[in-house]
Amino acid sequence: MTKTYKITIADTPDIVVLSPEIVALLIKKVRCSDTKEFVIPAKELLPRDYAQYLIRVLAANTEAAPSGIGIRKVYSLAAGQMRTLSVNRLHCFDNVELCGQRASTCFRLSVNEAFYELAELPLQYMDVICVPMNMSM
Repeated sequence: MTKTYKITIADTPDIVVLSPEIVALLIKKVRCSDTKEFVIPAKELLPRDYAQYLIRVLAANTEAAPSGIGIRKVYSLAAGQMRTLSVNRLHCFDNVELCGQRASTCFRLSVNEAFYELAELPLQYMDVICVPMNMSM
C-alpha cells in the first residue's frame, strides 16, 4: 500500500481561501524551486477572478463595512492560511511573508525541509484537504 500525505489548514475563523487546486499549485512551485526560499507573485497563486470572488464573499459575510474588504485582505488571508498549512501535522512553511503593493504583491516563502522533500513526490501521494483541522470529513 502506498503512503499518502494529508495536507490540512489549521483552525481558521475565516473562509478557506486556499483551494485544493491552489495548494497543488504551491506544491508544484516548491517542486520547481532550486531553493527552499522563493517568491510567488500573488496574482499567479490567486487569479484575479478568484480573488474578486473572495472579496465579494468576504464583503457579504462581514459585520464590518464591506467597503473595507479588498484584494490586500484576500492576500493576507491566503498568507495566514499558508502559514498554517501542515502535512501530517508538520508545518509546510517556516515563514510566509506578504510583500509589495498592488500589482507587485507577492508571497515570500521559506519551505520547511520535510515539506521540501515531500514536494518531490507525485501529487497522487498528496491528499489535499483544505478544511480546518477541527472539522470532520
